[in-house]
Amino acid sequence: MVRAKPFVRKMVITWGKENDRMSEFNERKEDVTMNENVGCRLPNLDEEDSALAQKYTDWAQDMVENLSVGAIHRMDDYGVELQVVSEETVRCVTVVDHPYCYRTLAMIAVSFETAGIDLQLDPYTVIRPFDPPEDNGSPPDEDDGGPGVEVV
Repeated sequence: MVRAKPFVRKMVITWGKENDRMSEFNERKEDVTMNENVGCRLPNLDEEDSALAQKYTDWAQDMVENLSVGAIHRMDDYGVELQVVSEETVRCVTVVDHPYCYRTLAMIAVSFETAGIDLQLDPYTVIRPFDPPEDNGSPPDEDDGGPGVEVV
C-alpha cells in the first residue's frame, strides 16, 4: 500500500524589504470586499409560488439521491447551478444577477427545506452578471426571406 506524504508548509520570515512587501499585500487584501449576501436578495414568495415549490420535494430528494457528491446540477434556463455536498446538503454555486433567477432560487430553497435538505447559499454562491441575449433587430416570427415553399 502506498501512503501519501503529508503536506508540509514551510514559512520563512524575512525582515526588511520583504516585510514591507508583505505589509503592502495585507493592506491591499483588506480592500477586498465580499459580494452582497445572496440570501438577502431572495424575494418573499407569494402563496402560489410557495405552494408550487413545496410540490417539488420529490425532485429535491431525487437530485441528492441520484447525483454523486460533488456533482454539479446546471439549471441554465433558470440561471442557477447547484452542487451536491451530501445526501443532506446541497450548495448553490452560482446564480445569475436577475430577479427571475433569484425568484427561482427562492423556490428551490423552499423545495429543499420541505424535503429536509439544507441548501447552502452564503458565502458559497457566486453572483454572475446578467448577460442579456443579443437582439438582431427583427421579430423572431418574421420571415427572413430564406428558402421556403413558393406558391404560384
